[in-house]
Amino acid sequence: MKQRNETAVENVFSVESIVSVFHNAPVIVKKESARRDHSVMYDFWQLFYVEKGVYKVQMEDCPMHSMEQGQLLLCEPGKLRTSHIGSDARVGIINVRCNSPKMRRLRNRVITLTEQEKAEMLSLLQEGVGMFRNLPESAPYTGQHVVDGTTKYQLQVFKNRIEILLVGFYVRRVKEEEVSPSIQNQLNYYEQKFRMIEEYMKEHLGETLTIEDVCEYTGFSVNTVKRIFRQQADCGAIHYFLKLKIKEAKRLLGETDLTVTQISDRLGFSGVHYFSKTFKRFVGVSPREYAYSLTGV
Repeated sequence: MKQRNETAVENVFSVESIVSVFHNAPVIVKKESARRDHSVMYDFWQLFYVEKGVYKVQMEDCPMHSMEQGQLLLCEPGKLRTSHIGSDARVGIINVRCNSPKMRRLRNRVITLTEQEKAEMLSLLQEGVGMFRNLPESAPYTGQHVVDGTTKYQLQVFKNRIEILLVGFYVRRVKEEEVSPSIQNQLNYYEQKFRMIEEYMKEHLGETLTIEDVCEYTGFSVNTVKRIFRQQADCGAIHYFLKLKIKEAKRLLGETDLTVTQISDRLGFSGVHYFSKTFKRFVGVSPREYAYSLTGV
């Protein structure tokens, strides 16, 4: 008798736990202020959905995202996020732990939901706030707990529905990136040259490079350099060079005893004020605030 063939099914997106669910009421802001700014960092993924209004979000090392109604952002763990909340904003957030490697393909990306996905997200938020409640102040832990009467079957269905949403986002992302072989060859070429320029920039973090310096090093025209960085980094060459400087500044703040002024000098900034301003533009907080968030002192 022949042995029966069976197909193993990989659990591509596996949500290990539900951290919390929030479905906000409209944000109330004083008339003299059109927005409220808030910087936070978490060690779990956030499915951040804008149900109404405008919500501007800047993830650490990423450009500002201006999110509108019907859009969702998958916020990566361990990244500082600064939110600029519009006066009429209404948002929903589902926080989960998910260690699936393919989540990296979706990190910090704004996704415009289909009508079906909007309905599913709204349904998840409405059900989620009925299943989870904030722990009381007297509790030994912080966060949320499951409401009495919620069954393990309800929790599994809730988790599975989140995973199905993630699979849909991922499949769409893959389709968007599908290209012909000729275009792929060009992209591979751009990636090679991008890595070469990146190494050159890392070797000159203490200097003030211009795009002309990059062109002289590579032998490329300005337009070619711009095209490479637009395709590979979604930003300009000098903007990317500043990102590398700020990344190094973050390392120095966390791993050395150098002062903000000393780091500014080491990285070739014209002054500590310009360094602090640039750091805050990329990270969302000042160098001193960032250092404090790491040490608490």
